[in-house]
Amino acid sequence: MPATFEAGSAVLKEISRQLPGIGVHSLLDLGSGPGTMAWAAIEIFPELEALTLIERDAGLISIGRRMGTGTPIESSLWRQMDISRSPELPESDLVVASYSIGELDEKARKSVYMSMLGAARIIGVIIEPGTGRGFGMIKEARSFFIEKGAWIIAPCPHKLECPMTDGDWCHFSARVERSSIHRRLKSGTMGYEDEKYSYLAFAKEPAVKAASRILRHPGIHPGFIDFTLCTENGIEKKTITKSNPLWKTARKAKWGDGW
Repeated sequence: MPATFEAGSAVLKEISRQLPGIGVHSLLDLGSGPGTMAWAAIEIFPELEALTLIERDAGLISIGRRMGTGTPIESSLWRQMDISRSPELPESDLVVASYSIGELDEKARKSVYMSMLGAARIIGVIIEPGTGRGFGMIKEARSFFIEKGAWIIAPCPHKLECPMTDGDWCHFSARVERSSIHRRLKSGTMGYEDEKYSYLAFAKEPAVKAASRILRHPGIHPGFIDFTLCTENGIEKKTITKSNPLWKTARKAKWGDGW
């Protein structure tokens, strides 16, 4: 599976951890490509029944249909459409836009945000590359949804001003296993690569969210672990020692986890 699948899977897993028993029965994917996010959603939410995949490229739709033969994706409703034209969208429990708004100008992006807000019954998710530019779009979307009254559930632990300053950005990482062909195409020697991504998940109603978010790989040392956290008070450093009751939890904590 491509890197976008691993990033999407990581984001949806985090949502399912924060909102166990959420009950996602329908998916709307804006800019679906060959259905990558649909594969991730089916894996995380086995109760998923109805899938609507919107993609402007007929070739990618054809590939997605062939890849989905014999799976729930085969019965998906594929619509060839440009998401920047503000189409009227069907309501769905989960609405996603993964690696698709980066191609749009600001006016078109905000039109997509509004469409997502109207179509999402429960959760909306945007994923972009974990670069300064990608995070800039996530930050823009965050401001938009907060202004419209949506409930930001991840990765942000609050709806206050984003503490990330110029030259830094909020992003996470998902490991992607490389096939031999993949290694040759990228002239790589490692059997894997790490896909960096930024994301935002919002809810239509108040929902559980993490008290803080781990922003970097934890610093593991003999007898203590250092964390960099996003909190309501800004970015904070926290040290957990062996004597702390949270030690066992800290040893399992990873970059991107809620804390």
